[in-house]
Amino acid sequence: MTKKFYPIIKRIKHNRFLYPLGMIPVLTLALSKYYFDGSLILGGEGNNVLNFTEHLNSTSYQWFSVYGQGMMNLAPSGTGVNILLLALLENISKNPFITNFILVFCLYYLPFLGMYLAAREINLRPLSAFLVALFYLINPSILNYLVNLNQWNASVVALMPFLFWITLRFYNDNLKLFLFSGATTAIFSVAYTNQPLGVIGNLSSLISLYIISFHFNKKMIYSEFLKKYLIVLSAFILFNSWWLLNLFYGAIDALSYYSRDFAQAWLTQTVDGAGAPIFKCLTLTILTYDYGLDFIGNLYNSFPGYIVKLIPVTLVVWICFFSRQVRQEKIIPRIFFLVLLAIFFTKGTNPPFGTLYLSLFKHLPLFHMFKSPIEKFGLLYIFLFTLLLLFIFLSIKNSKENKIFHFFISGYLIFCFIPIATGNILPDHNIGFYGKTKRQ
Repeated sequence: MTKKFYPIIKRIKHNRFLYPLGMIPVLTLALSKYYFDGSLILGGEGNNVLNFTEHLNSTSYQWFSVYGQGMMNLAPSGTGVNILLLALLENISKNPFITNFILVFCLYYLPFLGMYLAAREINLRPLSAFLVALFYLINPSILNYLVNLNQWNASVVALMPFLFWITLRFYNDNLKLFLFSGATTAIFSVAYTNQPLGVIGNLSSLISLYIISFHFNKKMIYSEFLKKYLIVLSAFILFNSWWLLNLFYGAIDALSYYSRDFAQAWLTQTVDGAGAPIFKCLTLTILTYDYGLDFIGNLYNSFPGYIVKLIPVTLVVWICFFSRQVRQEKIIPRIFFLVLLAIFFTKGTNPPFGTLYLSLFKHLPLFHMFKSPIEKFGLLYIFLFTLLLLFIFLSIKNSKENKIFHFFISGYLIFCFIPIATGNILPDHNIGFYGKTKRQ
């Protein structure tokens, strides 16, 4: 019986379309419970817009009114492709439920899809690509970060893998690299609404180009790397000039209201509130809440959670130091170093070497925009850690460690899937005396 069905199982396992298509009904079912009884998914940090047509109209100018006071329009928060599509869908469907669902669904699906496409482009087997993409989406930090439902911040989670995929796919064709990388940044222009996160998006593009350049050449050819980066950077500037010009026009006035003292006070407050940031980075819980605040925080601060969340870093350390196949890959130590560097920036002014971050904060031009390093660099860290897993999967796909690595990563992801499986993809948030907040 097993031999009879083995060819069918094998075809299903290696079907490259199955995994991205299968994720659609999974996320649809996970989100559908929030639409029962005529409800909508609202709340969080930024999901409070119901009329996208009006939002588009009110944010289409260099200056727009905010409760009668007004402010400079420094970002593509209201005129990006996402708002145009949502406004169009709103006018076609005449149904706020459809528009609301499409928005929330895309916040969750696009990061998965971008990473899956990147993993397949680098020639990972479909199952391995699926595990990498699923890891990127449902690890505790990203899953918890998306609960904020803020498309102006969360879009960078999807932007980073899509830029990696585009750069990888068109690396050897300069014209297509220019056109498609520029178009991708324009389509995801909403990800640049928050300027520090926009910088993180561009920094991820630079790092992705570095990794991809080394991957293709098996060494660094810096003249080629610089040429490719100038292509990517010029594409970004040209395709996004419609909002960059306005940003530069108002940046000087905006900076006059943003003092270093204010930024440093904010930095101190956010960093002091993050306990054991290095350990949380290593366990991928840098962006999760503590025990008692929501379901995801409770899950990863439970006894099983403490054990399970050590699996990824333990696997990575084991495979990097004890696998002969991985040790022969020169690219993996470089990505490993970038991951460690991301941890340094994520922890901010926390020890060790916290004074170095503070020195950069005080003296490096514009670096004081990173007053919330836990969030900003934390997202970059998760992205780089996922790329490290991707290249490890690629290195060991024909070695004896492959099955062991798949087994433990699959077990970890089953645990990570619990919030989705139990209907807690958008968990209630405990605010103590005041009760709980819901996203419904």
